[in-house]
Amino acid sequence: MTSATSRVDRWSERLRNPDIALAIAIATVAFLSRLIPELQGELPGGSDYDEGVYFATANALARGIVPYRDFVSIHPPGVPLLLTPIAGTFTALFGSTAGFLFARVLAAFAGAITTFLIYRCALKLSGRSAAIIASLLYATF
Repeated sequence: MTSATSRVDRWSERLRNPDIALAIAIATVAFLSRLIPELQGELPGGSDYDEGVYFATANALARGIVPYRDFVSIHPPGVPLLLTPIAGTFTALFGSTAGFLFARVLAAFAGAITTFLIYRCALKLSGRSAAIIASLLYATF
């Protein structure tokens, strides 16, 4: 039990670190700035066509239809390969709309994690001011 208690103490100590708290706050801004327009259906400049193509390609791949063999895709295969488990599972269970929404929520979460990592890397390389600027720029990009 003492190891679990000491782990909790270490985590609470880390969260009290002002740099970690600031990085989490900026990552939260990144997540919400990506998620809120998604949920309201109001993307700046409209929906991104590529997202639909990636998801449709992943959905086809989950059903055994292989891009570049069974149909033409001008997009690189990396994103559809990563989306295939989501597309296959969520589309089968809840339908395409729910699967697409879940994929977009995961993309917002990935943006938040990236923002956090940018803050931490810039902090180590260039200091707090650079970390704040770099992570806020990425958070709102």
